[in-house]
Amino acid sequence: MAEMRQTGPSPLDGQGFRRHLDELDLGVRTLSELLIDGIPRATLAFLHGDEALAAAVVAAHDAVKGVPDSLEETVGVDIARRSPMGSDLRFLVSVLRVAPALGRCLELVDHVVERRWVGPLLPAGAASTFAEMGGLVTGMWESATLAWCQADDAGVPKLRDSDDRLDVLVTGLPRLLRHPDLTPLAAMQAITVGRFYERLGDHAVDFARRARWCATGT
Repeated sequence: MAEMRQTGPSPLDGQGFRRHLDELDLGVRTLSELLIDGIPRATLAFLHGDEALAAAVVAAHDAVKGVPDSLEETVGVDIARRSPMGSDLRFLVSVLRVAPALGRCLELVDHVVERRWVGPLLPAGAASTFAEMGGLVTGMWESATLAWCQADDAGVPKLRDSDDRLDVLVTGLPRLLRHPDLTPLAAMQAITVGRFYERLGDHAVDFARRARWCATGT
């Protein structure tokens, strides 16, 4: 995966500024690709209590821990010093909004693997539901990232359908977790993990909406 170079104020000439915007875009794409890679791995680590896989997910996120703040700070300087207009301003404002959200999403994935002790205790029905949630959220982030990369919102309706399905699965978790062998603490933590997936889905929808606004202004 490409690494984002540290960014700062670039020369005001056209080519220099374009390269600078490309570096910001690379930072956003790097974070979203980490989510696409990390969500299914975190789901497996959660369901199987896989310590090694969990550690690998967290290590990958730790490697880019400062990127969201760096993006946000750099864009703030750009807007203050360069007074961008039109599509450049929309792009910078979009990065300003999505960078901290992407950082929060990586933290949500880390929270899932932190509760990996719960997964092996789950009844079969609940485990399959979490597997479906992981697949749904991964697909949602794939669609949202495609919308950002291609400035195309064609996949947004399907993404919303997936979000509706995700809400249904999360709402049904308490019923699936009523099992005599599951402790109240484990059930509570499982419901919390479901909420993490729900929030990841909500962020994917918002990311795609921001991508559409960035590309079209609507």
